[in-house]
Amino acid sequence: MNLILSDLLERQIIDANPIAGIKPYSKAPAAPRGALPRDALPKLFPVGHGDLVRVWGGSMWVACMLVLLDTGMRPGELRALRWQELFREVGEDGVVSWGFVVRHAIAAGTTNTVKGTKNEGVKAPGIGSRTAQELRVWRAESRHPEDADFIFTIDGDAPVSPTAIIAAFRRGLAQVGIEGERWTPYWLRHSFASYAMQLLTEKETADLLGHSVEIDRMYQHPDDELARYRSQAARQKLDKAR
Repeated sequence: MNLILSDLLERQIIDANPIAGIKPYSKAPAAPRGALPRDALPKLFPVGHGDLVRVWGGSMWVACMLVLLDTGMRPGELRALRWQELFREVGEDGVVSWGFVVRHAIAAGTTNTVKGTKNEGVKAPGIGSRTAQELRVWRAESRHPEDADFIFTIDGDAPVSPTAIIAAFRRGLAQVGIEGERWTPYWLRHSFASYAMQLLTEKETADLLGHSVEIDRMYQHPDDELARYRSQAARQKLDKAR
């Protein structure tokens, strides 16, 4: 039952899981979320626009999945994005960076009703230069490229549905030969939270995700490489003393 309700929550068909706080008989969930393995990421996100399109099936889905990977956004927040919320910033060192100001999400169970984010906060996650380029490609191809238009839309009236995002993600997995895994687009959020730990503090990661630090820890799934990295400084101090 909890798995079904969690899936409905992820698809934004319901607003909350009514049994989320109930202690299960087993501490191990039947289908826990996690970070995508490092070796899966180059397969799903190869270098080059043509290879990306072959995986994801079109420029919109390429941009969609890259934004989820780079920002860890909730699908409802991604669906509410409009072109006017994409910003370009030039630092004092002349380096150009891109990102989104995120203050809205699509309400659960609706096609285009815009509401505030889950915690009613505002965040400004960044995206990589490759993602910015793929967004430019999609904007050039889209029939709805105006500032006030939804970014990820087909008809211009409503953004793509949660079901469509999940279906596109599963098609991408199948395209690169990853079969049988129960991964969903929400795993990209967990991947961001996990792999950002190598570069950011817990608070910085939590701020970008729109979490408290305590909640953010639930999204962290360190692999062996991250575990070694995080303990490196402590191990070096002990080695020196020895």
